[in-house]
Amino acid sequence: MIGTTPVAEGHTLTIEQAAEVLQCDTDTAAVRFNSGELPGVKFGRRWVIPAPAFFKRLNELALEEAERRRNQLAEERAAAAARAKSPQAISVREPAAARGRKRQPLPVLPQLPNAVSRGVPA
Repeated sequence: MIGTTPVAEGHTLTIEQAAEVLQCDTDTAAVRFNSGELPGVKFGRRWVIPAPAFFKRLNELALEEAERRRNQLAEERAAAAARAKSPQAISVREPAAARGRKRQPLPVLPQLPNAVSRGVPA
């Protein structure tokens, strides 16, 4: 039952009822019907939506979207596994001498005053 109108085999829905089922604004639902993504017939200014066709298409869309999400997840997992197995994935840096460069000498640091003279206990 949608709102106060029972939906049974062979009944039709209004755009408002379809929007209620989809939990969206009527304008959003109208865009989907206008694009042909959802089944409906426009008589004048009103949409008449066969309930069985609407729910059948809604089920098809849900299954298609679930399949698309599963495929995307599988592709992401395969790409991650390929990156993990790739020799380029392990970043090993060559020593400086192997790259043809000498190491820079460490800088000479100034001597710090004795800690006791600064009032810091040893």
